[in-house]
Amino acid sequence: MVDRKLFKKSLITTLLRKGFTANLFRKGLIENGEFDFKSLIPKPYPA
Repeated sequence: MVDRKLFKKSLITTLLRKGFTANLFRKGLIENGEFDFKSLIPKPYPA
């Protein structure tokens, strides 16, 4: 028989880890998107 507390803890840990990874991925996409977007805008002055 599986210990229910241990099972719940591992389940929560897995969900948190997946959420954390998804957030990192999403943040990376947003940052890359913003960077690409800014670099596409023609600048009137040299940066």
